[in-house]
Amino acid sequence: MLTSPVPDNLFISLKGKLMRRFNVFFAVAAIATASLVAGTAMPAFASPVGTTFGWASSNFQGDGADPAVPFGVATSIAGSGVTVDSSVSVSPPVPPLFLTGGLDYVEFSITTDDGGYLNGVPAAHSSWFITGLNWGPGEPAGIFTGLIFLSFDIDGTYVPLDGTALGVPIVPNPGTLAGVTGADAIPIDVAGDPVDFIPFDTLGLTGETLLTTLLALGVPFGDALSVNSMHVGFETVHVPEPASMMLLGTGLAAVVLARRRRS
Repeated sequence: MLTSPVPDNLFISLKGKLMRRFNVFFAVAAIATASLVAGTAMPAFASPVGTTFGWASSNFQGDGADPAVPFGVATSIAGSGVTVDSSVSVSPPVPPLFLTGGLDYVEFSITTDDGGYLNGVPAAHSSWFITGLNWGPGEPAGIFTGLIFLSFDIDGTYVPLDGTALGVPIVPNPGTLAGVTGADAIPIDVAGDPVDFIPFDTLGLTGETLLTTLLALGVPFGDALSVNSMHVGFETVHVPEPASMMLLGTGLAAVVLARRRRS
């Protein structure tokens, strides 16, 4: 059971400011949870398995793109030199990590095909993007409930991280894939953002490279240059289309009107 509290300090942000204070995140998470309780968001009734998403990378391990990666199938990306795998499971309830539980928990792993370092050029910055994550035609869009969790490994052994130098918390990874549960993870605040665009850019971490990021996280130099895989996981809820919300609102109004007439 993951019960480690999230320290009351700072979170890394991929958008705009490098850091975001805990109380601001907590307010956003509370709003997201309130929206879920109010019924404006819901679990998925479908699955992303059988759908496709887009992938593009720069110096990760190489430069490559695939506009139609099948979800749930480990796929080697031409030009990138990496295999992208994906899965979905039911999220565990972990209040300290702002996980509601009972929702979709989506995980991605990115592993080099040749077992080499994740970045083709260690001294250069690197990035990747996942786009178009979906649950099938006509299914509601997904939004992040709170945090993305990032972990790094060497041939399946996850490396310990120390966030002291960067002033960020390190938390136990709540993922369900083999070996990742409880591994050290960087939490990134993405509450309320759509899941159809997931960016990773080392410029958003330390302003430099993956190597300098790993070194700043306390990973020894030799281990940092041996990291050949990373794991990304997050919980998601789903927002009905406007037309569906309109129908829901009409239905609720009819119920209220009927009750008033009876009284």
